[in-house]
Amino acid sequence: MPYYADVPCLLRFPEELPIAARGLGDTLHPISARGLAAWQRGVAAYKSQIRMLFGSRPEMRRQIRACLARDHNARLWSHPAEQA
Repeated sequence: MPYYADVPCLLRFPEELPIAARGLGDTLHPISARGLAAWQRGVAAYKSQIRMLFGSRPEMRRQIRACLARDHNARLWSHPAEQA
């Protein structure tokens, strides 16, 4: 089962990612412009959480783009036994 870093947590507490991912292998998955738009629409569907997590819908879109800009990919982690 792959794991991903939750965007608000990843952006607010990046120093915790290496600790949480210790012992896991990672793979990068390219995200297209259409994929980015779908990701942002999916996050926007949680309307009650936008203000609390991001402040506003435009800020949510900016933060998702910023997260993607780090690797130009989505990074997923899994246990080494599951990668074989």
